[in-house]
Amino acid sequence: MFFYSVPDNKKRVVVYSKSLFQKFERMMENLMKFFESLDEESKKEFITGFLDAEGTVTDRVVIYNGNIGLLTSIRKFLEKFGIICYIYRFGKIFGLQIYRKDSIRILKKELKSSIKLSFLPG
Repeated sequence: MFFYSVPDNKKRVVVYSKSLFQKFERMMENLMKFFESLDEESKKEFITGFLDAEGTVTDRVVIYNGNIGLLTSIRKFLEKFGIICYIYRFGKIFGLQIYRKDSIRILKKELKSSIKLSFLPG
């Protein structure tokens, strides 16, 4: 495995293991099913990484992706914690949006290791 940096403080990984690559391919075939198979803590870690990689944090939090099924599953999971989320279409992709201050506060508490959320006050 080889890690290297790319712009915007992101990391890429090169994997030379065929079995690991095939496992990743199977996971990507149905990300919604993969996400739903995770335990609660792993779901939080998945969302944290997903937000840090594919999200924006301004006065609201938005996670962008083309897989509406995955975003719907994430929304259902976050609603268990009282986080109000909405899914909107942005051209060819979708965005799971959280803009209520109390929901963002709960999200920050639940996703403690998120780099993007760590910059928010409080």
